[in-house]
Amino acid sequence: MERQRKYTHQCSGVCLLDLNYPEKSELEKQVVERKKDLRRFKMADKNFDGELDSDEFITFLHPEDTPHMMESVVMDTIEDLDTDKDGFISLSEYAGQQLISSV
Repeated sequence: MERQRKYTHQCSGVCLLDLNYPEKSELEKQVVERKKDLRRFKMADKNFDGELDSDEFITFLHPEDTPHMMESVVMDTIEDLDTDKDGFISLSEYAGQQLISSV
């Protein structure tokens, strides 16, 4: 039986990684999600104190409702749809995602 290792990294009190090393593709997905969360956290932290007050936390949870968070929403969406990671959303990438979502 393979030994599982655990890795935790703290940054300003936010846990970035707390993983039990699942298969590589799952690990990669979790790292990408943690990076998105960290980017969104930093954008929501308007006073740059490394902590979210109640208004900032609502902004973090619902970035689509806050104008200064639109960049984060757009970046997250592009990263999700851009399967070949060329920085652009092709029609097939967009249409492929729509087909997957409707199934």
